[in-house]
Amino acid sequence: MSRLKRNSILILSWEILILVTALLVRWAWGQEDRNASLQTVGIFAAFAILLLSIITHVLLRHGKHVPEESGAHGEGGHQERNVAAPPEALSQEAQDILIAAVESKPGVISRDAHLGGFVAEVDRKTFYEGLDPRETALWIAAIDELWDHDLVKDINGEGTMFRVTHVGFKVYDQLRPPQP
Repeated sequence: MSRLKRNSILILSWEILILVTALLVRWAWGQEDRNASLQTVGIFAAFAILLLSIITHVLLRHGKHVPEESGAHGEGGHQERNVAAPPEALSQEAQDILIAAVESKPGVISRDAHLGGFVAEVDRKTFYEGLDPRETALWIAAIDELWDHDLVKDINGEGTMFRVTHVGFKVYDQLRPPQP
């Protein structure tokens, strides 16, 4: 689920909660036993806020990354992931990113789109930064390729920060065998 869709669902849910609570308060105000009615509204509002807080947590913290460029989402389709691809099946760009991530201390791969263009980097090593759509697509595809093969894991649920998985370390060992 995209970040825009998640945020739209959250905003709509909170707006509905506010509207229903306002209608219940108006109803309770007109009742003869106003205190009991307002207590009922308060209980409803507290329960609804708790429920929406849980929904918010699930949507924002546990959302799964689906690569935008790989066609992994669409009209009801589901893409199977090619787990543990042999190193020679990876593009040179994907190999370069994987090697840099394993050899760096924190090993965080990040990608970000902003007004200045697109940035693909590992820690402080920038692989691409610019506005060229062809190069942007190339580096997006390289990171998606690592994710598709379970070589990296989305660590923030937004598809912008990744960390190398156990499978990724195994593929790295095939790319760069240990030296005696």
